[in-house]
Amino acid sequence: MDLMEGENLGRFLAPPTEDESKPVVLDPDTDDAKLDLIYEQIAGFILELSRLQFPRIGAISKDAASGDWAVTGRPLTFDMNEVVTVGGCPAEHFTAMSPFDRATAYFAACAQYFQAHLDAQRNIAGDDEDIAWSQFVARRCFAKLIPAYATVVDDDGPFRLFCDDLRPTNMLIDPKTLRITALFDFEFTNVMPAQFTHDVPWWLLLQPPAVWLRDDEMETFLRLFEPRKDQFIRAMERVESKLAVPTGKQRLSARMRDSWDTRRFWFNLAARCSFDVDDFYWQALHKEGLGEAMLDCATLAEKDNFVRRKMRQVQEYCKVKEGDERFAEQ
Repeated sequence: MDLMEGENLGRFLAPPTEDESKPVVLDPDTDDAKLDLIYEQIAGFILELSRLQFPRIGAISKDAASGDWAVTGRPLTFDMNEVVTVGGCPAEHFTAMSPFDRATAYFAACAQYFQAHLDAQRNIAGDDEDIAWSQFVARRCFAKLIPAYATVVDDDGPFRLFCDDLRPTNMLIDPKTLRITALFDFEFTNVMPAQFTHDVPWWLLLQPPAVWLRDDEMETFLRLFEPRKDQFIRAMERVESKLAVPTGKQRLSARMRDSWDTRRFWFNLAARCSFDVDDFYWQALHKEGLGEAMLDCATLAEKDNFVRRKMRQVQEYCKVKEGDERFAEQ
């Protein structure tokens, strides 16, 4: 790899600190003019990627003979990798996947592996029966919301190139000129539903929104995020104007506003965050649904067996963990 000069953009935008272990959060005193210049560059990157169209959802590779890129296999997203390596979801769950021809089919597959992850990770709900059941309901209700959020935006394509990990901590910047010098960590780039590219970036406060939602601080998140959201969309509008992109609903900036206003932003985030889908559902999407009232009698009848199984799993997990700690002490 070539050596690229520059500072990590995430650290550059965070408050000054000598403790590199601290979470990276946006400095509230960041100069707006400086942020505008940075946002315009990133808006340009996103706009450029959004123009790459494909007929199916999945992983891409280049044909050795023609040099053309094409969807050649199932997607491998950052979230899929995490639920296997961290969440205990069997990797075999994904081997049967193939490229998807419709966004609704992809979201249905997400809902299925969200449930598989919940079933597999022994400590996901701790020893709280109510939390375990709320996670079950959230995942089933997410599946019920797919027609409302995925059929209105290019369900049958074309689909767009999307990188799960495109964020400031994976960029370098020249601190003197404020020019971004490098983007890296593109290993989880796939062709995804077009609506993913229509979202305003989730990282505008640098930390993921789930950090606030886990602590029931949605109002705090919105108070901090919405001004940056508007600032980024204005930056996208300036980039579109410079490139003479026609005005109207098809502009990416207009689609970003629509995604936020319709709460599709939250649905899309939930679809990429199996560890946090319940928080996104209950705090951002539940107003669009009815919780348990959305589920049929057969699904609700699973409650007792499901809760008993999860409590048994966490007990087994704790026994193994205690055994490991005793072994470590020896």
